[in-house]
Amino acid sequence: MNPEMDLTPIEESIREDGMLFVRTDSILETMVKTPLIVAGLIIAIIVMP
Repeated sequence: MNPEMDLTPIEESIREDGMLFVRTDSILETMVKTPLIVAGLIIAIIVMP
């Protein structure tokens, strides 16, 4: 039993979880930014005339 063979799946699962966390984080940022941009545009439309 080679220890390197046992460690490889653990390293891969950590990488996958890290990528999933990054994707989730960017999705949350997008979900926060979009309503703020829309609200800013609505306020700009109301203020301009």
